[in-house]
Amino acid sequence: MHEQTQNQIKELLALGKHLEAYSIAKQSFDNSPTSKALSLSAQLATRVGLPNVTLELYKNPLANSLNPLEVAMYRGHAFKSIGNDKHAKLAYKELCSSDDAMIASIGWWSVADLKSLTMTSEDLSVIREQLKTNHYPLATALLHLAHAKCHKDLERYDDSFKELVKGNQILSNIRPYDGNALKQQLLHDIQIYDREAVCTNPLDNTPIFIVGMPRSGTTLLEQILCESPEITVTDELAFIRNCSFSYQQGTNTLLEARNEYLKAVNIYPIRNMLHFIDKAPNNWINIGLIRKIFPDAKIINVHRPTIDNIMSNYAQYYHSGQFDSYSLDASFEQRHIYAQHLTHYASDDHLINVSYKALVTEPIETISTIFDHLEIAMPKDPLQFYESRSAVLTPSASQVKQPITNSKLGSSDIYLEFLEPKFVEQCNQLDTKIEAITTSAA
Repeated sequence: MHEQTQNQIKELLALGKHLEAYSIAKQSFDNSPTSKALSLSAQLATRVGLPNVTLELYKNPLANSLNPLEVAMYRGHAFKSIGNDKHAKLAYKELCSSDDAMIASIGWWSVADLKSLTMTSEDLSVIREQLKTNHYPLATALLHLAHAKCHKDLERYDDSFKELVKGNQILSNIRPYDGNALKQQLLHDIQIYDREAVCTNPLDNTPIFIVGMPRSGTTLLEQILCESPEITVTDELAFIRNCSFSYQQGTNTLLEARNEYLKAVNIYPIRNMLHFIDKAPNNWINIGLIRKIFPDAKIINVHRPTIDNIMSNYAQYYHSGQFDSYSLDASFEQRHIYAQHLTHYASDDHLINVSYKALVTEPIETISTIFDHLEIAMPKDPLQFYESRSAVLTPSASQVKQPITNSKLGSSDIYLEFLEPKFVEQCNQLDTKIEAITTSAA
């Protein structure tokens, strides 16, 4: 693979154009099969929702020349995205025994992140030994989070919480949270909403944006909506974020930002569909921009009880972004800012607010109301979404490959006694505030 092609792929990935990057890598491999082209194609195939292509590519004899740990990791990612956690664990376990401390920690965190599987006392012992000799901050943090999952699965909640604190203290130092920068970005979004004219050019298909805090049920809702034959899925797209940046920098007008988005998204197979989903939870930051460039679009905001949501993120490692997740105080501040931002759009009838609690306790009623808001007929069996063969690329991959359940309500209860009572009270008060400013779809 030519260096120029590799650089082109890197540039596309930096812009979040994963499908375009994959297409170039795969074309390069088809035209001139090399181990480098195979490696990039296999890695990117899962990233764009083609995990079976990843697994098939690794059967090619050229894969024998690749780093076996690289192959193991991406095979693990592929199996995870199709809900095959048992095979994913086997692949990730190959990394856990590596002499490279960073690779071993990635392996253990990847095993811990398989939500449907239970870690063992043997896993706990091995991780404990690795923590004694690991001196790389990020690797140590990942081992602490994996250690926390072990203790949780063994119902040692005090020890689990202590490990979460240790891991997140390291991560918050590596990736500090900046709430002031976020507030400035939101102020700009409000100014767009209040001052700018609407782009009125008609669309061939209407986007549905799903937003909310990470780990709030956005992937679950996406999978349910895709049961409709009128709706297709794309990816966790960075395109709205890119449009917002280019508009703020003055390099694009709103109409140009809209055209930039449409050009980027049209590489996905959306042309023959009436609606497509853009599920990027952090697009709650860009509600004003979305409403101006796509006035006919629907925006679905999913809200999960604050304390459950914060603790779910506190136990999660993100490859990029979500810096608030590594501090309980920063997580609360982020959600308080989120609630304030929603207030500005409370009367906008294109913003649909969905309660995660209602979605999992009264699914049919809630889903029916959502489809009514979207003006789309509800599919016959929307609760059979978990049987879909589509890949899931988020931390909740294994969870949304299961029937809908309310088992995650109150998931933070096991840690409540270790949290400051004032913090818990503030989270409950914030829930009351959010309920007051939103109209539940339930």
